[in-house]
Amino acid sequence: MRKIVVTLGIAVFTIIGMQSCKEGSKETKTTTEAKEEVQASEDAANYQINTVNSNIKWLGQSIATKHHGIINFKSGELTVKDGKLEAGSFIADMNTIKSEDEADESIAKKLDEHLKAEEIFDVAKYPDSKFTITSVKPLEGDYNTELEGNLEIKGTSKNVKVKANVTIEGNNITVKTEKFTINRQDFNITYSNGNPQDKLIKDLFDMEVELHGTK
Repeated sequence: MRKIVVTLGIAVFTIIGMQSCKEGSKETKTTTEAKEEVQASEDAANYQINTVNSNIKWLGQSIATKHHGIINFKSGELTVKDGKLEAGSFIADMNTIKSEDEADESIAKKLDEHLKAEEIFDVAKYPDSKFTITSVKPLEGDYNTELEGNLEIKGTSKNVKVKANVTIEGNNITVKTEKFTINRQDFNITYSNGNPQDKLIKDLFDMEVELHGTK
């Protein structure tokens, strides 16, 4: 029996200077309380996530600008039963948060350090983000699978749903999610003590997850 944790990513979420947006982008994923995780079958096949080729892409905006970047995975496992994804577990390494749009390396470094700092992701205290699969359902259309799971960021766990394309070919498995949006307030990603800068940060942020695993 194996736990399924996805780091989906988790983390990316944020970017210094994102406008708090009550209007504008619409939240596409509703979070609910955490649910019971899926347990993999004893005879399920295990696929280990390739942490070099797998990552989370993130995008955040402010009144004047926007930033995008990636987060890498620390580890992960998917389990397959009868040719279908059954469960899995992934952990994102929050220390790898990296912006990719800043040409000035010194500015990019400051942005990355800010994201890792206590007032945002506090990676010293919360170095990992996790996603634990609670349900896998087949879909028809542009995406062939609905993944439901407990997303944990900064010690707070909420259940979310996201569409993905899952491809299993021989010893390889690939999972590519749609671009989805969640609310940072659900995970306590906020400045503390009423810091006015928090009002400049957009509540909603986008991400996409791509996983590559080998049996």
